[in-house]
Amino acid sequence: MALFDDAFRFRAWMAAPLVAMSGLYLACIPYPPAQEFSKVTQFIIALSLMGHVIMLTRRSLKDDLVASRRQFTGIVAILVPFVCLAIGIIEVYELLELRDRIGTHAISALMFVVTMGFALGVAGIRKTLLPEASRPARTAVSGHSAADRFDLARLEELMNDGAYLHPGLTIGELAKRMNMPEHRLRRLINQGLGYRNFAAFINDHRIEEAKRRLSEPETAREQITSIAFDLGYSSLAPFNRAFRQRNGMSPSQFREKALAGV
Repeated sequence: MALFDDAFRFRAWMAAPLVAMSGLYLACIPYPPAQEFSKVTQFIIALSLMGHVIMLTRRSLKDDLVASRRQFTGIVAILVPFVCLAIGIIEVYELLELRDRIGTHAISALMFVVTMGFALGVAGIRKTLLPEASRPARTAVSGHSAADRFDLARLEELMNDGAYLHPGLTIGELAKRMNMPEHRLRRLINQGLGYRNFAAFINDHRIEEAKRRLSEPETAREQITSIAFDLGYSSLAPFNRAFRQRNGMSPSQFREKALAGV
């Protein structure tokens, strides 16, 4: 989760799988008959965690702008199903108490292939995979080429014209409107503007427009839900979450503070 989310913060509930698996293991010490149930339950938890990893990779590949992290995510998305297969074979092998030499070598070979594939993928990771602790996830980058400056100006004009207001806007759709390959637009937003995630890029524009509307006395009676829909959000919850993350307060609190002196 820390790999795929630049704004990751550890929460106590995230330790639940570790606590559950440790508890199941410790329960078998005073009560050996629970061993089989413990094995099956731990197997289910492990596969659930693998499924969660696959879900994170699919979500990350859609909006991620960091080239090295997208490459690593692709490697993880390919290898995790093989890890699930290896775990499944090992668990079945143990439950059925199979001890033949061929089966043992086959499992060892499968684990070796998966481990080597993951190791080779990790070996190519650069520092850009995770944001530096000393700088925010979004930092402007200087020294653009003439072509990049031209494309950045086009992108800014497109944003000023309200492209970010389109509900469900994807980077593929924006690339078509910019008439450029998607991979170039990803690099442009990442290296040219310092964004590591496309959703963060779009949300910043939407939240700035929301702050403008919430600060105007003329729109003081406008429903916040209506503003969220106008800005391209499918519901109020993601708007409130994005607004609070960037401003440290809810939209209604921001409005009250902005209009307090009017």
